[in-house]
Amino acid sequence: MKTNQKIRLIGMLAFMFIFATSGFAQRGQGGQGRYNRGNNQGRNIENRAQNVERMKERQKVVQTQKVDFIKEYLELTEKEFTDFNKIYTESIEKQREMRNSFRKEMAPFYKKKWNELTEKEADKMLEIEKKHHQNMMKLRDDEIAKYKKVMPTNKVAKIKEAEREFKRNMVRNASKRGARGERRMAPPLDMNEE
Repeated sequence: MKTNQKIRLIGMLAFMFIFATSGFAQRGQGGQGRYNRGNNQGRNIENRAQNVERMKERQKVVQTQKVDFIKEYLELTEKEFTDFNKIYTESIEKQREMRNSFRKEMAPFYKKKWNELTEKEADKMLEIEKKHHQNMMKLRDDEIAKYKKVMPTNKVAKIKEAEREFKRNMVRNASKRGARGERRMAPPLDMNEE
């Protein structure tokens, strides 16, 4: 072997040795490594439960902010807002239930690879999707009919626009927080700030 080849071989062996041993160095007591499945399993379950609770709380806060934003955006009166809030909250909950039900029905199909689906399974999957979309459209139609009973049609037409504007503001504020190095769960900024 030439000298250059020997040096390269020694360098590669040293490199492989360093990375092979670094995996052992990161393991904690019991040699179970980063994803310790031993003694801390109960603690991991508790952490997941706490994270789920925090996420639900955060969703409630964001939902409240969204409804308040829509109230201001549409310039709803107190009566209109009370009725709107009831319909909107009910609709959001129904949508969530429908999406969860849809995911449960589709779960067996998602576990398979697409090229492993039989014609019958593919047909069933498409039928479930079609039914889900029809149910969502029916829910939307019912929702619009209820809104029209409690507020002017021009305000009903602007609800989706208000939701999109709320999302834009959320993204804009999140990117501002990120640029300033604030945590993700920082208190929300004023939605009207530019």
